[in-house]
Amino acid sequence: MTHLATLALLLIVILAALAILAARQRASAQFFTHTPEIACVLDLSGRLIRVNPAWYVHLGGTPRTVTRQRLAELVHPDDVPALQQGLQTLAAGHPVNMDLRCRRVNGDYLDLLWRSLVLKHSRVYANPP
Repeated sequence: MTHLATLALLLIVILAALAILAARQRASAQFFTHTPEIACVLDLSGRLIRVNPAWYVHLGGTPRTVTRQRLAELVHPDDVPALQQGLQTLAAGHPVNMDLRCRRVNGDYLDLLWRSLVLKHSRVYANPP
């Protein structure tokens, strides 16, 4: 096999792998977007990076008003210590369940049990069980 043929075969394998990866990422994004349960991605400081559309349905707000806020600003003041302890547990690499009351736009609170874990790039993925 010539070097050119080897390079062509390698290119085909790489393109196929990239296509599979892209399809998996699309499927993951669709799940996050279409799940009826509240889900979010936050960093280890508790800052919201991404929330799914169910967040706005159940709690209100818009992507602009919610993302980049710290979750501590949106939970009941009495639940902040539990949130901080949960974030410390997550930073140590352990999954955690947290019962947190999250404030709705109208000022009421919605009680949510969050199941959270840290995945790659120190991002916390959280959703109700």
